[in-house]
Amino acid sequence: MLNETINETASQLAQYAEMVPGGQGVVSVISFAIMAIIFYSIAMLVFKTAKHLTKKTQTTLDDHLIKHLRRPMKWISVILAAYISLHMFYPTFDVFGNGIDTIFTIIFLVVGTYTLNNVFTAFMGWYGQEMAPKTESKFDDEI
Repeated sequence: MLNETINETASQLAQYAEMVPGGQGVVSVISFAIMAIIFYSIAMLVFKTAKHLTKKTQTTLDDHLIKHLRRPMKWISVILAAYISLHMFYPTFDVFGNGIDTIFTIIFLVVGTYTLNNVFTAFMGWYGQEMAPKTESKFDDEI
C-alpha cells in the first residue's frame, strides 16, 4: 500500500520536476526537507503530549522513557523522510550493489538498537532511583 502511494506520488512529482531549475535532485531535496519537518514536528508533538500525561502518574518510569526515547525518535523521523524521498525519486538507487530497502533496513536496525539501549538505560535509571532504595539488598544499590 505504501509503495503504491509512493510510486503514484513520484510519477506525479516527476512531471513537475522537469520544470524546476535543477530538476529531480532539487525536488527530492525539497521533499525530504518538508517530510523531515512534518515527521519531526509530529514526533515532538507526541512527546510533548506524552510528557504532559506522564506528570499525572505516580511512577517515574514513564518520565525516564520519554526522556531517553526523544532523541531516537528524532533520528527515526529524519531517516524515514530520507527513505521516502529517495524511494520516490531514485527507486533504483544503489550503493555497492545494495538497494534502498537494504540500506535503510540496516540503518533502521542500528537506530532500533540505539533505541533499545536507551529503553534499557531508562529502565536502569528508574530502577536505581526508585526501586533500589526500597530493597534491603546492597547488591542492587551498587549496580
